[in-house]
Amino acid sequence: MSDEIFTSNNPLKNTSILKNNKLISFCVLFSCLLFLAIIFTEKTKILLNLVPTIRGEVTLSDGFVITSIKGQYPLIIKKDDPFVGDQLRYTGGVKSVFSEIAMSLCKKKDIVAEIGSHFGYNVINLGNYLKGNGEYYALEPNTKVFSCLNKNIVINDLDSTVHAINKAISDHCGTCVIDDVLSYQRMEDSTYNTPNTIAVECSTLDREITDKNLSLLLIDVPGVEFSIIRGAQNILERSKKIILLVNVDCEASSKKADVLSELTNLEKNGFKFFKTEAPNNFEEIQINEILEKKKLLLVITRDKI
Repeated sequence: MSDEIFTSNNPLKNTSILKNNKLISFCVLFSCLLFLAIIFTEKTKILLNLVPTIRGEVTLSDGFVITSIKGQYPLIIKKDDPFVGDQLRYTGGVKSVFSEIAMSLCKKKDIVAEIGSHFGYNVINLGNYLKGNGEYYALEPNTKVFSCLNKNIVINDLDSTVHAINKAISDHCGTCVIDDVLSYQRMEDSTYNTPNTIAVECSTLDREITDKNLSLLLIDVPGVEFSIIRGAQNILERSKKIILLVNVDCEASSKKADVLSELTNLEKNGFKFFKTEAPNNFEEIQINEILEKKKLLLVITRDKI
């Protein structure tokens, strides 16, 4: 009897039992809260919170990986894609001079359109900056790439900011033939194979965006950039403060457009030209200098930058 009384009144044991009960209660409460959080949180937002914590990349199928922009925004890309390999300089992460310059030109409440959005590097970078304030129109012609673009929009919770349009943009409506970027494969000498071609639906920017004054137009489709501009005359006319950032390839474009005539028409409509190689580094340039350089990043605006 005395042993039982001694055991039940043991203060050390009572303290231990109390601590165990508190621990169990805490675990149960934490589990309930976690369960409720999972129930009330959308799957995409859970992924959004998890993916940016990954360092390096997560390998998917068919050469796709999940990487991140600035270690912050998740991005699904295809590593063998020439745009990713040559322009984004993919090395386990991605970087784009074009995007950095675009960001330096963008303001919080801007309405932005991008021709050739691809997997969405610029969309995600600028879309997060505009989130809750501005709008972003992302135009991509390749249906399979467009599907990947939409995934990137969703996992970054940008569906209310970004309007994705699955069309090629030019100076006419109908169909056109483009290279299928998903058919590219990097060879042993770091060159690429000849890609397959696909027919896609084609439209003009004026037809796709009918009631908005654009603040910033991004065109990173060298070779057809002036055809795109020619199909956006109404937008250029009504958007008095518009800025164009264009990846220009005069030699390639000359096969589809009179480059001198296109540049001259822009100048007649009050536009000035600035060459750029880095954010906040703009130098005014004349038409004859553009034609001599052939390839450059060009900012086109009615105002001084």
